[in-house]
Amino acid sequence: SFSTANQLYGDNHPDVSRVLSESGENFRISGFFNEALELSSTALDISVILFGRDNLTVAHSLFRKAQILRDSVQFEEAEQLYSETLTIVSSKLNEDNGLFGMVLADLGECFRLMKRKSQAEEKFRLAINILKNSHGEGSLIVAETLCNYSNLLVDIRNPSAAVQ
Repeated sequence: SFSTANQLYGDNHPDVSRVLSESGENFRISGFFNEALELSSTALDISVILFGRDNLTVAHSLFRKAQILRDSVQFEEAEQLYSETLTIVSSKLNEDNGLFGMVLADLGECFRLMKRKSQAEEKFRLAINILKNSHGEGSLIVAETLCNYSNLLVDIRNPSAAVQ
């Protein structure tokens, strides 16, 4: 837990950041977005102090925070963090990396929910190709991205059925 990690390592330690980030993810999945956002923000702050802004650990923290913001319908803020994540990941890894594909897929879903269909389609198509190569065609992340892409196609063909 956070308090145990904090007692063992102090406030600014990578393990404290990791525990906070994972706890935030658990709260996000459970629908407790305020708690998730607080933990995720603290994890991000610690990561930036430890590693600087241009670091893959920070990119991962930005990605998790973006997911929380997207799920709590704060789309513009989420888009900003997804974009920053992509910038960091592409500067550190090649763009056919699985993390890059996962961020593109999430950004595509964010755009779909914002009804920015052409941008969503572009991100989904890129993400699917990257994720098929990095994770395998039958992987869960590819299936999830294909499902979200098919939801976009339904939205395009039947605007009255689109997510409100």
